[in-house]
Amino acid sequence: MTVDAPPRPRRATGRGPGRAKRCAGLAALLGLIAGLSVPGAQAATTELQAACLAEPSAACVFATAEELARRQTPPERHIVAVAVAWAETGDFQHAAAVIATLQPFSPSHEDALRRLSAVAARQGREQVLASLLAEIQNERTAEQARADAAVAYARAGHVEQARALLSGLSFPADRASVLAEIGLAEEKAGRPEQAETAFAAARASIEQGEVAMSTLGIALARAGHIDQALEVGKGLVAGTPLYALQVAVVSGLLDADRVSRALAVIEEIPNAGIRDAARLKILAFLLEARRDTQADELAATFDDGMDDPKVKIAYSRALARRGDFGAAIAMIEGLDPSTRSPVHYAIARQQIAQQDLSGAKASLEQVTNGRQRQDLLRLIALAEASSGSPHQALATALSIEPDRPRLAALLDLAKSLAQDP
Repeated sequence: MTVDAPPRPRRATGRGPGRAKRCAGLAALLGLIAGLSVPGAQAATTELQAACLAEPSAACVFATAEELARRQTPPERHIVAVAVAWAETGDFQHAAAVIATLQPFSPSHEDALRRLSAVAARQGREQVLASLLAEIQNERTAEQARADAAVAYARAGHVEQARALLSGLSFPADRASVLAEIGLAEEKAGRPEQAETAFAAARASIEQGEVAMSTLGIALARAGHIDQALEVGKGLVAGTPLYALQVAVVSGLLDADRVSRALAVIEEIPNAGIRDAARLKILAFLLEARRDTQADELAATFDDGMDDPKVKIAYSRALARRGDFGAAIAMIEGLDPSTRSPVHYAIARQQIAQQDLSGAKASLEQVTNGRQRQDLLRLIALAEASSGSPHQALATALSIEPDRPRLAALLDLAKSLAQDP
């Protein structure tokens, strides 16, 4: 893969040795990865982590993440994630080096090129994008890569580049997805006529496909065209695409502060679980806006009213977001400990936002949900890095179990360290 010279990660700690020594240290770290063997893998891993803890840097954390990715079974998609993270920092040279170890023209290698193409488009790196697309051999993957890149262009506001890629798409579902995003981009740019033209073309291009129709409906809802979104929904059968569209419609109405219409839409949702989830979404919106009287009226429509555990959790989380942690805890005192985890999670999130990391770690001890604990540790690590404690940040990220969320945290930390201070 030939790429133009990208900006290199430049986070300067001001605390380590000089540049030459850091480069030599990175070479040694990469050497450790390259030389891993099954019998000595654990010892090499320990040595690598110790070296990185001694002198944390973006490159070092990336090396640690890559070593972890290569120990997964199977490793390919995790290696691709490392390459994508490198690209997201603007360093496509390192991204290319990472995927060079994948079997050429294998599904994983082709998928890596597809995902890197979307990153290049999002960053406006046209030469890099052209190079990546030229390397993809599988025709269907190449089309998906062009579609993904076009969507990324549209979401970044680069409508003309998105349209240029659209001309090479033949699959109706791909064209519909790109046209929907172009329509949304035109709407955001204040060009309603062009938006309507794009949305109409998206509708015309769909011959079949629940996901494509749902994607169009969601874009229409996000653009505020609720009636058109609901019309699209009439063509969907019960299932995930329809439910995603219904929730998007409710969100679009809330964005426009059309609560009464959102409640009316909810009554038309046949699935009880989705209906309750949408009502809770509206309840959270009202509480977030401190429209407590309306929130109380809506809470009363639940079977057990304010005694419904889901309602109590919603109120308690709103109190946590307002910073009233004592009232939030009091609200859930009578609930089973396993149901209180979302509130402690919300409190910890607020404490992290306030840079109260000791408080967040105390709240973490009350969180029983595994995914919420993993996410909090990831956020704490990022907060520690931003506050000038990269050593502690890396230690926190390495403490996450199991391997996959630990890898995700390491990649987020590496990207954070790669940013300018």
